[in-house]
Amino acid sequence: MHAALVRGRQARWQHWLQRMEDAGLAPDAYTHTTLAAALIGAGRWAEAARVIRNMRGAGVAPTRATGVAAMQMQRRRSRALVVMARFRQAVAGGAAISAHEFTQVAGEALAAPRECVAEIALLVRCLEERRVAASPAVDALAARLPGLSARARAARPLLDALCDDPARAGHALAAGLEKRGEPLAAGSFLAAGDRRKSYADTVSAVVRSLLRAGHLRTAEHVVHAAHRAHVFVASAHAKGNDVLVALVSDYVAAGRLGDAAQHVARLERLADSAPSARAFGALLRYAAAARDEAAVDAVWRRMAAAGVGADGGCHRARIACFAAGGRLVRTRRAYADMLDDGHAPHAAAVAALVRCCVRAAHVGLAATVVRHAERHGCAVTPGTYNLIMSRCAPAPPLHRRIDAMFARMLAAPDARLTR
Repeated sequence: MHAALVRGRQARWQHWLQRMEDAGLAPDAYTHTTLAAALIGAGRWAEAARVIRNMRGAGVAPTRATGVAAMQMQRRRSRALVVMARFRQAVAGGAAISAHEFTQVAGEALAAPRECVAEIALLVRCLEERRVAASPAVDALAARLPGLSARARAARPLLDALCDDPARAGHALAAGLEKRGEPLAAGSFLAAGDRRKSYADTVSAVVRSLLRAGHLRTAEHVVHAAHRAHVFVASAHAKGNDVLVALVSDYVAAGRLGDAAQHVARLERLADSAPSARAFGALLRYAAAARDEAAVDAVWRRMAAAGVGADGGCHRARIACFAAGGRLVRTRRAYADMLDDGHAPHAAAVAALVRCCVRAAHVGLAATVVRHAERHGCAVTPGTYNLIMSRCAPAPPLHRRIDAMFARMLAAPDARLTR
């Protein structure tokens, strides 16, 4: 059920819930909390609140994670209510809607479509009445709104192409970039004015739409055409960096390192000319996935030379790379660097270091790392605890350590640990 919820497969989750109930098993606190968190992430706040109420009615005691999920729901609802109230007031007053306001409202409404039906209808109405400023970002969000008429789509060529076929829009844009502004078959996406900025905005919006739709190859084709046409220059350089970061990150997450490698050299050049933690983080994740310790060290040195501070994701990628190679000393040093930079222990980093310690037969060190993470409020995963206890079990002198660790697991708020 947890795997189905994480991947957004609600029907599959309901199937497993039915099987669970048929077997005479009642959902526990962890199951209720996971469902509520998934519904909150999907913007289905009313259903999430109903799950939490049913949890209390069934006599299941809420955990700390349940309270955190409820607070996140209230915070998101409060922010959305403020944004929506201002938007409704502007529409009622007949004011024009700026691109920034439209993207802010559309982002909140699309995150919770069942809760924001009226606001989505107002967004469609503003597009129909042509009260929204022209922007590629507006078109990319408007393509996800239901109920747009053909007349409203025809007034915005990029929106029309994205609604009809994102891949076709990508190929048409790539052809226009090759021809540098000649009229396209689907209409001119390249507005007059600041030509380079317009190119960069349009390419960025279309590439992100293609990545969301899973058209990685088409997005790659558009990025190649944009760079051949020297689109990402001057003020638009940061957009080119962001597009490449998204493309490389998607390829690495999909395990397609060969495809990601085609863009790494260009991303390295962009990271040197416009340094950012996101760009260097993508390079670190690629090197860590390839288990190339030399490349990880080289990227780390370039970050330090550029004066870019590493975020938590950069540190975790570095720790994972050294731990996968069984380099205990280097993994400990990377973990210490993460703590020295002011980052709190993270469950993934703790798990990687513990695995490396256990493989090197340093069970005591692994237990020390776990105790330190617990003191700093890190939610250690059940697999990390189980790994240490399984290595301590054959040794009678370590049984007392198992008892102490299991007692801490029972006191943890996560119901998975008790099971």
